[in-house]
Amino acid sequence: FFSILIIDMPNNLGSGGYIFAAAHIAFHLWSPFNVIRSGWSGHLLNLLVHTSFYLIDLVTSDATAHNLNIIKKNGFSGTKAFLYAVFNICAQTLGPDLILMYGIGSVEYRFDMSLVATVGFVLVVLDVVFYFVHRALHRHLAEFHVLHHCCTRSSYTASSLFHPVDEAIEFTVPAVALTVLTLGIFRDPLAMVATYAVMSAWYFADHDEYLQLAHVKHHRTLNSSYAAYTDITTPDPHDRVRSLVKHRAVVTDDGQNKNKGSSLTGSYGRGPRT
Repeated sequence: FFSILIIDMPNNLGSGGYIFAAAHIAFHLWSPFNVIRSGWSGHLLNLLVHTSFYLIDLVTSDATAHNLNIIKKNGFSGTKAFLYAVFNICAQTLGPDLILMYGIGSVEYRFDMSLVATVGFVLVVLDVVFYFVHRALHRHLAEFHVLHHCCTRSSYTASSLFHPVDEAIEFTVPAVALTVLTLGIFRDPLAMVATYAVMSAWYFADHDEYLQLAHVKHHRTLNSSYAAYTDITTPDPHDRVRSLVKHRAVVTDDGQNKNKGSSLTGSYGRGPRT
């Protein structure tokens, strides 16, 4: 399946991109349940498949090369960005999988309105939590968050291009809130697994360059859309990331383009390679 994607997609990203997106969404919805069922073998399989999606993205899209060019022009070395990405890929898989294997005990599978209501409520709360965490990164911890926003063309690979401090904050706070809500308040392990599956699948879908969801626009324009699941954009005069990212085209929230001293402006904002 992966070989077919690698062979076919470079010449037909318009349709192949949606196949790629559907595949990684399905994987992230399934992977937590795979760990619950298979333990460490499930974790290793998840890591292998997760890494495969990164490799597919590297082979089939020039977004990563574009982003690395901007990253280096902002003073980060390519080697450091690569090491950060490897660390983050491992952390994105190992951290949640350890919680799933050792933190929740047994899971009784069911599908009822109680589960749907719990997952829905928790997602709403987590959207609020993520909004304030993300806004704080833009306002007060911009020096850490700026690396991620050097990825002006969001893609699957961009989802791992974080400073480790940024990743720790952005993922740990929602994870703690998820654990407190599902295990501490609702005492529903299945709700935790299901909510995490939705969170994970949405996170990577929201960075996918083919689906063009709200977060892709956030990377492209550096607007003030800080929520995870909703596209609520309000002007934020305290956003420091926008001024820190150099060598990009400035695209305002209303879609107007303004050059910002870079030869990269000609390629900035392009869609996937065809």
